[in-house]
Amino acid sequence: MDINKKIEALRGQMALAKSNGTQSMGTWFLGPKGESHNLLKEMLEEALHHATDGRESTYPNDPEWANTDSPEYKAESKVIMSNFKQLVRNLETYSVPFSSYRYQGHMLWDQSLPSVAGYFAAMLYNQNNVAAEASPLTTAFEIEVANDLCHMVGYMDDGDVEPWGHITCDGTMANIEAMWSGRNTKLYPFAVLAAFIKEDYLSKLSKLEVQLTGKNAPRKKILDMGWWELINLKRDVILSIPTRLLQLAKQAGVDSTTLENLIQKYTVQQLGLMRFANYMDELLEADGEFREALGNMKLVGPATMHYSLPKAATLIGLGSGSFTKIQIQSNARMEIDHLEKTVQEHYEKKIPIITVVAVMGTTEESAVDDLSGVLELREKMRENGMEFFVHADGAWGGYFASMLNAPSEQSDAHHHLRTHRQLAQGNQSGDAHKENIDAAIAYQQLKNASKNPRAHEMFMFTASTGLNTHTAKQLARLKDADTITIDPHKSGFALYPAGSLVYKDHRMPQMIQITAPVVYHGGDAPTTGVFGVEGSKPGASAASVYFSHRIIKPDQSGYGRVLGRCTFNTKRLFAQMMAIESEDFKLAALTDLKPEEIERIKEWTKLSNLELWERLSESKIEFDLFQRTGPDLNIISYALNPIINGKENKDPKVTNDFNNSLFEKLSNQNTDEPLPEVIVTSSTFDSENSSNAIRSLRNQLKIDQDDTLDMNFLITTVMNPWLSDTDQGKRNMIPEIVGYLQKAAEDLVHSKYK
Repeated sequence: MDINKKIEALRGQMALAKSNGTQSMGTWFLGPKGESHNLLKEMLEEALHHATDGRESTYPNDPEWANTDSPEYKAESKVIMSNFKQLVRNLETYSVPFSSYRYQGHMLWDQSLPSVAGYFAAMLYNQNNVAAEASPLTTAFEIEVANDLCHMVGYMDDGDVEPWGHITCDGTMANIEAMWSGRNTKLYPFAVLAAFIKEDYLSKLSKLEVQLTGKNAPRKKILDMGWWELINLKRDVILSIPTRLLQLAKQAGVDSTTLENLIQKYTVQQLGLMRFANYMDELLEADGEFREALGNMKLVGPATMHYSLPKAATLIGLGSGSFTKIQIQSNARMEIDHLEKTVQEHYEKKIPIITVVAVMGTTEESAVDDLSGVLELREKMRENGMEFFVHADGAWGGYFASMLNAPSEQSDAHHHLRTHRQLAQGNQSGDAHKENIDAAIAYQQLKNASKNPRAHEMFMFTASTGLNTHTAKQLARLKDADTITIDPHKSGFALYPAGSLVYKDHRMPQMIQITAPVVYHGGDAPTTGVFGVEGSKPGASAASVYFSHRIIKPDQSGYGRVLGRCTFNTKRLFAQMMAIESEDFKLAALTDLKPEEIERIKEWTKLSNLELWERLSESKIEFDLFQRTGPDLNIISYALNPIINGKENKDPKVTNDFNNSLFEKLSNQNTDEPLPEVIVTSSTFDSENSSNAIRSLRNQLKIDQDDTLDMNFLITTVMNPWLSDTDQGKRNMIPEIVGYLQKAAEDLVHSKYK
């Protein structure tokens, strides 16, 4: 059996054993106090047993080597164990306590138990997913994970083209790969043109016509196209060229391998960007115009983009300055009007755009860009003959799409939601209540949970109770992006390293293979290692995410339930922060809420979760406000301003210094000091591209505006689904968390200014 058939057979076995997941959230995580340590211990011991048993049973007649009964072995074992105990003591003492209720810093919390167990089990075999023959099972795991993610974002259910994806070491690698594949795809038609012109052997194929981009645009021979037409072909048009060439070659008696090699000679990955630009400019007789355009080629995205994107621009030969930053709004979302103006200017100057990036949850504000607006802009520019790829950087926000996916009709979760929907509808009287049916379902679930611990474990949210309408709309449009970065090791609660990149069209990653993408084999590749930036990568990572997905389904019953609770807790925490009353400082957060609305949400801090859900189910005004409260996802960005000698500070430099000092006080940077009562992190808005966000925070804090000065701010990330209902609703940690923040700020004011 060849390796491809072996992987398909393994995947077939997985399909037969597919699970609907489990429902007890307590078994999904080790827990803030290590509550599920016995379950983890049992799984790790089982993994170790099978790993050692496998060594004994494989080639059983081979000799042993180590003499475990010898005095030397026993003595050295004691030395190793002594050193190991020191190692684990240091890890316990000096590691960042991500799993604590008190940790509110970076995008990290507890890792899922199946993620940990799956990684440990596969780690013992050290499979390398760079090549299928080195990792048949974990390669099959990786393909299954990619299919899960494609389903989660809607790729599998949209269009006739088969999607594809793979695990990367992180979101940085995924973003780099997306920009790289975008560049190579956009420039591929030029290699075909060059081969038609320079290689007589391909003359029989040069009649190939493709559809131009533009309103009522005609079909045209590649051989007759100008550089602007070539560089603005649509994705599906470009990716259909290799297959169509193969069909023509078969009819004309042209050898497919020779065809592949002749086109490969002229690709950008073969020539390099500079030689490619010079060669094509001469070939097209563009008199330097194409060479200059290629030198000015752009990637475009929000000023809040991840640093990996300008890094990608550098690595694909454009330089970091080729990443055009779009201004952000006061809520940290990309400013669509500025994007449209920028794209229009590039069109008028004939500056090609490879990709426009929309961030689905910025890593410092969790702002979700208007992906729908980006896609609509692309449709508008297509009418004028301009085309670009759309990449959704969902490294943080990708898994939130699970909140949109209903559980399988055969699952316990589906039955659970249907039962409580019926209860909620049966208890309502009046149309006003029915508009808040999802809030009523949540109320019914929690009410039932007070009598039945099992019901508390089943408690889940639907998208309309956890996401604001803007965010839900953008997540629903993920299926229309060309590429999407999704990090299981962020909101997928998996171990590092586990990023991923998924493609809407499985043919697009072929453009970054070392060999030319002429012959598409169809279906799944026998290996995922020929794609992407990495070479070697741990099969354990694929096993980790695969097993986590089997237990915690990437829909409303699994990850959607975890993230729904986190989103709810974020809104509760945001309201608690807004309710702070202090004579020593003022606090402001990025928000679109009006002052009178902020006053209203402060009332929620006096309610239990059950009381809040009841209130939301009874009032459309309250329910609408609840949806709009807090950030787009689960990261709260805020700043504090000290009150010095009874007067509110007006100097933005003093505010910056105060927030930086508070971060130092509430961070884990100094390992010689005791842990702070709560841990946060911080960042800085730059004055050039984030002026709207800066202006909003300074206006709220009544600080003087200075358009040349950056602004420091604090970040709180909520990834603990139990933060407001620990011990099954008996204790809400949120007032305590905010209380620690308040006390730390007040102590800092007293020590620094009084």
